[in-house]
Amino acid sequence: MSSTTTVIVAWQMRAQRIESIDNYKWKKQIICIALIPLYGNLHKRNETVAIIGNRYVYRIATNAVKWDVYNTVVVLSNRDIYNTVVVLANRDVNNTVVVLANRDIYNTVVVLANRDVYNTVVVLSNRDINNTVVVLANRDVYDTVAIIGNQDVYNTVTIIGKQDVYDTVAILGKRDVYNTAAIVGNGDVYNTTSLS
Repeated sequence: MSSTTTVIVAWQMRAQRIESIDNYKWKKQIICIALIPLYGNLHKRNETVAIIGNRYVYRIATNAVKWDVYNTVVVLSNRDIYNTVVVLANRDVNNTVVVLANRDIYNTVVVLANRDVYNTVVVLSNRDINNTVVVLANRDVYDTVAIIGNQDVYNTVTIIGKQDVYDTVAILGKRDVYNTAAIVGNGDVYNTTSLS
């Protein structure tokens, strides 16, 4: 199966909704550059990149429900983002990176519910984050890193509920953190580090 490459670069002042990578609906306010090859299988993509670098973006949903996704990058580098959801529910995902480097983010959810995930990195480097949830519920996860380095974080929950997890690192390096919960409930966990 020949691989395809999808590059989506979008920026705008306001948007109502971006549904997904495969089935997206651009609003009139969005200036978009999309390079989408018309060959290959949409569910057999390699090097899929979704970049959303916007300001004042509301209700953005990025859903990557794929089979055998390699080198997938989801980057949200925005300011004043509300109700942002990043969902990666895939099987056999290698080198997946989810980066949230934002300011003033409310009700942000990052969910990784995958099987056989290798070298997965979830980075939350934000300021003034309320009700942020990071959920890693995977099986056979290797070298998984969840990093939350924020200031003034309220009601932050990091949940790692896995089986057979190797070299898992959960780092909480914060200042003025209230009601922060780091939960590690796993079976057969090796080299697990929780730093706060």
